[in-house]
Amino acid sequence: MGFPKESKGDQMQKVQLSWKEVRENYEKKYSVKPNLKDWSTPELVAKYIEKCELSPSSAEMLLSTPELVAKYIEKYKLYSSSAEIKLLSTPELVAKYIEKYKLYSISAEMLLSTPELVAKYIEKYELSSSSAEMLLSTPELVAKYIEKYELSSSSAEMIFSLPKRRYY
Repeated sequence: MGFPKESKGDQMQKVQLSWKEVRENYEKKYSVKPNLKDWSTPELVAKYIEKCELSPSSAEMLLSTPELVAKYIEKYKLYSSSAEIKLLSTPELVAKYIEKYKLYSISAEMLLSTPELVAKYIEKYELSSSSAEMLLSTPELVAKYIEKYELSSSSAEMIFSLPKRRYY
């Protein structure tokens, strides 16, 4: 990143600064030392998440292994559909997550990839109408769902009017 140093006619000379130099200038100017965190290893991230929750964008960047994701979701919800979609990368992580938390509807449509996951999910949570149309793909799932929840009229129309449903 360059900053103008001085102008010579129409041309500006640029000075290349490192992040370290910018931080040192900040510390000198404002007489403060920022509390820097080292996120370079999964072990350090694991230690941090024992006590602190991450923002959704930080979670997406720092939870770099399925083990870290599993540890994180034991205590904290992922507060964005993009974090859910990116981090819940295995059916096992999805199953663990839905034990405690409801998925965002767009995440549900993408992550509930087996009839078993759909069945587990609908035991606790109602689906949005668009998700119901996509995820209730077998007569057994529809029957289980309507024991607890009413289908929207558009979902009922869509589900019951198709002569052949897709099966996993």
